[in-house]
Formats: sequence, C-alpha cells, structure tokens
Amino acid sequence: MSENESLETYEEASEKTDEVYSSGNTLSDQEQKERFSEHKRGESYKQHIHIIIIIFMWLLGACFASMVLIRAWDFIAPDKWKWLTERQDHDLERIVFSGIILSFATKYFKKYNIVD
Repeated sequence: MSENESLETYEEASEKTDEVYSSGNTLSDQEQKERFSEHKRGESYKQHIHIIIIIFMWLLGACFASMVLIRAWDFIAPDKWKWLTERQDHDLERIVFSGIILSFATKYFKKYNIVD
C-alpha cells in the first residue's frame, strides 16, 4: 500500500465519519435546542421571581425604616409637634419592636439549625 492509497483511505474514512456525525446530530441538535429553550424559560422565570422578591424586600425595609423614624420623631419631638395618639404610638412601637425581636430570633434559629 502506497502513501497515496493510505491517504485516500484516510480521507474517505474521515468523510464517512463526518456524514455519520452530521446525520446523527440533527436530532440531538433539536433536542439540545429544546432543552436550552426550556432552561432559558426556567431561568427567566427565576429571574422575574428574584426581581419581585427584591422589590418587595426594599418596600418592606422602607416601611420599617419609616416606622422607626416616625416612632423616633414622636419620642424626641416636643408635645405640640406630635401627631400620633397614644394608641397609635403604642401600636407602632409594638410593630417595630416585634419585628426587631422576630429578626433576631430568626437569625438565632438559623444559626443553630433549630428550625429549617
């Protein structure tokens, strides 16, 4: 067998291999595209939920900060500048401090794996 014959045999074998791979991959390419599309949809859904949760957390934080500022202002301001009734002041204080206590309790429970 001469070099030219072995080179021709090698080229023929590589062409056949290319044909086998190209014919076999059309279905797997379609499957890969479908899986990628499904993965992309799932990631898009997760990203939207993440953005909604971030916005909710910012709004919740802003409400909590405003309650703390209102409570602090009502505590520091002179009597003529106060606008909260004693009942409203008590309710606001209860909400703010129960939120703080709940936050610390949650961190404690997570740290020591008391509650999953």
